Amino acid sequence: MSRIFVQGGANIDITASVDQKIVYQDSNIGKISLSYGGVARNIAENLSWLGEHPVFITCFSDDYFGKLLQENCLSLGFDLTYSRVIEGASSSVYLALLDENRELAAGVSDMTIMKQVTREDIDRFSKAIEEDDYLFVDTNLSSDLLEYTVKKCKGKKIADAISVNKVNHLFSSIPYLDILKLNRLEAEAVCGMKLEDDIHIISFLKVLSEKGCKEVLVTVKDGVYIGEKGRVYRYVHDAADKGVVNVTGAGDAFLAAYVYARSRKAGIESAAIMGLASALITVRSARAVAKVTKNDIKKELMNIRISGGAIYP
Repeated sequence: MSRIFVQGGANIDITASVDQKIVYQDSNIGKISLSYGGVARNIAENLSWLGEHPVFITCFSDDYFGKLLQENCLSLGFDLTYSRVIEGASSSVYLALLDENRELAAGVSDMTIMKQVTREDIDRFSKAIEEDDYLFVDTNLSSDLLEYTVKKCKGKKIADAISVNKVNHLFSSIPYLDILKLNRLEAEAVCGMKLEDDIHIISFLKVLSEKGCKEVLVTVKDGVYIGEKGRVYRYVHDAADKGVVNVTGAGDAFLAAYVYARSRKAGIESAAIMGLASALITVRSARAVAKVTKNDIKKELMNIRISGGAIYP
């Protein structure tokens, strides 16, 4: 059985939401909540609810938040063998501001602790990864360290762009990736142009495929585009805007379920359907991780319609 390794950030997430239109440069009435987050940690948690026991690799602070994060990860069944505690560092914190539509209006991320990751850290866990294993990495690593990681490690390598501001960390690693996920904004940052229709997205996916990335996933509001071996697939759902509470964790839920399915030898279509169902459940939850199980996904697929297939060539 393939194991899944997840390397990247673990955050304390602080989320502020408002019911009225945001008034900038002024105080807004709303709600504020605190939870555990970080793209890599969220993906690992999503995997755990699907029945996986991920090997999670990160840097924890020895402060109060850092101890809470460690306890949370252990309670979820993560293997922390290759994680490190950094004395005197500040824990990673992500602050999200959601508008009246529960869309992200702005976010601030302090991931300074991830600068403590060294090549020696990567060398330690790389020895444990076998050819059939999967390794997820996020773009909180520097461009050089990210490239070193995906070149050093065996197994299938997966990356998430995370944000427009960090997508450039991926450029030199693209030829070594097996799966790369971006949203539309991140994809536009990579290619430097608007991706307004199928033709533009197909062209983008073809370019990344030619650069060596085996599967490229571009998530959009109503589904996903997938480029693989010169072909482009498009899968759409009929549940856009239905019961949306918080879109923050949808991409993490999608990628975790997609990778879980692929690690179980599922084809692209089955993996895409599983990923979209997980994302749709997640956006109806106030939590960035909605504790989606395989049974939850089966029930979701009885109530929604997901269709699609190859659109090119």
